[in-house]
Amino acid sequence: MLILLNNLAAYADPLSKIGTGLAAIYAGGLWFMRLYAKQARAMTGEWTNEGDPTAPPRTHNVSLTTEVKGSNVMGTVQAWFDQGHSPLASIVGKRYGPFIKADIWHMRHGEVLEYGKLRLRYRKGKMQFECKPLANFYPERTELWRVERRA
Repeated sequence: MLILLNNLAAYADPLSKIGTGLAAIYAGGLWFMRLYAKQARAMTGEWTNEGDPTAPPRTHNVSLTTEVKGSNVMGTVQAWFDQGHSPLASIVGKRYGPFIKADIWHMRHGEVLEYGKLRLRYRKGKMQFECKPLANFYPERTELWRVERRA
């Protein structure tokens, strides 16, 4: 029995180091998952670039609604400009950390019309809006902030 305990003592130190390493990896994974979920909640909502009197003049005003669940993103976007406004278009895409890459499209008479590629970046409570428009409905770049709704 004493020989068995002596052999086991030789393995105790490496096993405790392995156990500590696994616990650290597990804790880091939990922290990352919580951060990812918190960021998804922060990115979900209504966003606009309207109403800032200190902003430089813009050619387009944008209204964006996003719903972020995990890495999937859905929502709507509409823009107003001198000649009128864009149709209410859908956005569907993926989230990569604080970034969203999505397609802007609209369905009319059973036909899918693609209006552009959208890239959003969530930073410091604001959305950086970058678009490669296929139609002249959306600005190439603008900054959006959250629309607060009162109950």
